Amino acid sequence: RSKWTVEILTAILCGSTRFKDILASIHGLSEKVLTMRLRQMQEDKLLEKFECYGYPPRVEYRVTEHGKKLYIIVYRMSEWGAEHRRIILGGHLPNGK
Repeated sequence: RSKWTVEILTAILCGSTRFKDILASIHGLSEKVLTMRLRQMQEDKLLEKFECYGYPPRVEYRVTEHGKKLYIIVYRMSEWGAEHRRIILGGHLPNGK
């Protein structure tokens, strides 16, 4: 749905679970777009929002099991892309052929 989905999933899985931390970890992402994407990703069941009570109160986001499955697919595609690029630039085929 958005070019930011994978970056947001990655940021949260890497430990940036609060709004400001997610925003700081993704270059070029605005507060408005992050707010919209977080809401949409919750509706799509990719993220869960948790209100942590205490002083000061805070909100954290966590990737759902459904979201983790999407991330695994994207990660594997990224691995394939890196290998494919290496093969093309190296001028040889996989398995030494």
